[in-house]
Amino acid sequence: MMRRIFLMTLMLLFSCIMYAQVTIIPKPVHCKENVGFFEINTQTRIIVPDKSQLSNGNYLVRLLKLNNGVEVSRKSALNSVFFTYNRKLPKEGYRLTVEKNNIKIQASGGAGFFYAIQSLRQMLPVTLKQGSKSSDYKIPCLELDDNPRFSWRGMHLDFSRHFFSLSEVKDFLDHMALYKMNKFHMHLTDDQGWRVEIKKYPELTANGAFRKPSRHDVECNKRAKHDKLLEIDSQKFIDKNGEQFYGGFFTQEDIKEIITWASERYIEVIPEVDVPGHFRAAMDQYPNLTCFGKSGQGISNANRSIPACLGNENAYRFIKDVLFEIGDLFPSRYIHIGGDEVLTENWEKCPKCQKVIEDKGLNNEHELQSYFNQRIEKDLKKRGKKVIGWDEIVLGGISKGATMMWWRNWHPEAVKKALKNGNEMIFTPLNPYYFDYVNGADGMEKVYNYSSKIIPEYFSDEQAKLVKGIQGCLWSEYLPNVKRMQYMAFPRLLALAETAWSPLNIQNINDFKSRLQSHYARFDALGINYALKKIEGIQQNMVFADSMLVTLKTKEEGAKIYYSLNGLDPLIVDSCQYSVPIKIGDNVTLKAVAVKNGKKDKVYRASILKQEIQEAISSEAIAFKGLNYWSFNTPLVPDDYWLTSPENISKIIVPEPTDGNDHSLMYKGYIQVDKDGLYTITTGLRGESYVTVDDCLIVKNTLTDGVNKGQVVLRAGIHKIDMCFEHVKSGSKLKVTFEGEDKKKLSINDLIY
Repeated sequence: MMRRIFLMTLMLLFSCIMYAQVTIIPKPVHCKENVGFFEINTQTRIIVPDKSQLSNGNYLVRLLKLNNGVEVSRKSALNSVFFTYNRKLPKEGYRLTVEKNNIKIQASGGAGFFYAIQSLRQMLPVTLKQGSKSSDYKIPCLELDDNPRFSWRGMHLDFSRHFFSLSEVKDFLDHMALYKMNKFHMHLTDDQGWRVEIKKYPELTANGAFRKPSRHDVECNKRAKHDKLLEIDSQKFIDKNGEQFYGGFFTQEDIKEIITWASERYIEVIPEVDVPGHFRAAMDQYPNLTCFGKSGQGISNANRSIPACLGNENAYRFIKDVLFEIGDLFPSRYIHIGGDEVLTENWEKCPKCQKVIEDKGLNNEHELQSYFNQRIEKDLKKRGKKVIGWDEIVLGGISKGATMMWWRNWHPEAVKKALKNGNEMIFTPLNPYYFDYVNGADGMEKVYNYSSKIIPEYFSDEQAKLVKGIQGCLWSEYLPNVKRMQYMAFPRLLALAETAWSPLNIQNINDFKSRLQSHYARFDALGINYALKKIEGIQQNMVFADSMLVTLKTKEEGAKIYYSLNGLDPLIVDSCQYSVPIKIGDNVTLKAVAVKNGKKDKVYRASILKQEIQEAISSEAIAFKGLNYWSFNTPLVPDDYWLTSPENISKIIVPEPTDGNDHSLMYKGYIQVDKDGLYTITTGLRGESYVTVDDCLIVKNTLTDGVNKGQVVLRAGIHKIDMCFEHVKSGSKLKVTFEGEDKKKLSINDLIY
């Protein structure tokens, strides 16, 4: 009896160990785990039902490095992976049964078989990848039924600001496929570069694909001094007449190779040619496309650009030619036409544009853009193509046949307009699906937890069908190389993948994070650079009056923190491991890094300075009370802003811009603090910003930093404060908080004098 109990206990322990290996992401709809293993070895055969599944069979053979080929048969055999059709299963669904003698995969078509292979792959050793040495592998016995929540499970990548090579794209597609993502949105053109060959207009790539260093390049180089991930890939530079130009482009043969690679992984490649704005790379080569026939007009600020002339039939014909050639090149039924962040000033001044508005009975320039969109849409529809655009395309009205990508969280009216019009929608909200924005301590959780908000509560079950799915975006202003791109994408991409695939009722963030732990080793094996949760308690500039204690922590499970005080990168040795708060009594450069499973994350750096207390200002020296305030309907504060009259306000306000796009804000005034001490200032607003106190820079944010902090030692009394915020989005809430040494947080509105 005791022997029997002992054996049963061993079996239970063995099965628990076996079950721990099933950490599939995205989480399958249903999974029943059984006792035992199927062993893959050199005798294992892959059997498919017909020649149409040879590509999937060969993919698995290459993955496992089997010597046997793929056999086309309807009969199962021992030690085989047997594919069979089940037409009752959903289009991308599959049924996977692992038994001791064979593996059975059922699907209604190729996508289902492929996704079953990805689930098998995730149950194999993390070191397994194409090209690895063949050996015996064991897969736990189970019964698994699976199919996706959404048909659109996408990732976007911007090639215009910084370019990525053919091999880098293929790797990214492989990583998407592993997690069952099926749409790859290529942002191929913008003001900063044209990245796809158009044979009818060769100048687009001959010159439009290369540029002198941009302001983003300058910023990347500046920040790369302390963060190697921001170094610009030197291979993307060419020499022209003794000058360095950044760029690159895909030939049409390159694009065909990408499409073939993607299609073998059941990923649809969607091209984006951004029109009529974000079009400088074309207009600089063909100035006749502009309203006034001059090159160099294509960009007026960081985000929004002067568009092509919509009263010029030559511009319309040019754009149509380009889109037709793109449509012939890309087999996808979708073409993305952008349509976002368009400045209308030139259209307002252009007689040709105004004549179209008058002749067509349009009410404004937004309707002019909508008229253009609808013309393009009709032409593409005749060629079997469907238009996608960013949510600005609904401003002036759009046909029911267009698909809207909703990216502006602060503009929910776009969703309501699209819903009323019956447009299909893809949700790509900037917060939290723009992965080029800073990860933060809880970036992955924000992505995962957004899942419950994807379908708005006011949607009926029928209306919910208009939401085709979700997509993460990687804009490349500050992604100058592939390692930085991966660092921003992973592991958030996995959270997006699971919430796009798994039904909402089985999603659980804690369960996801538990399964995620095994995937970090897989990232390492695949050469994926990924982010750990940021180290809290460190910021770029820290100050103290007498001495200070620095407390560091990270929410990353299993991570250790190492630090240095000499300006050198921390060494991973016990003497440098953080364990207790660090006492600082002199000027130092603190560097800290989180390490997990031997993998070092980015190094965080802080200049810690002993600061003399900032003396208060005499009340007699104050010119006014409250804040002087300027607001501009441009993303950048004009250099001569001070020539315009400010509004005097008693507290911070953030107005709605008249055009619903980026704007900028400037505040100047005074604050009053009631005690001497160290104050931490935090800003929270999307965009670039700075805060100065008594003319000393305290906080500076770049576009993708999000929340940032700075410190200053203040004498009790009145102090001068300047705040500048650029690229502020409509509906933003500006938060500027002061935190004293007592850790009590105060809004700046509570301190305004």
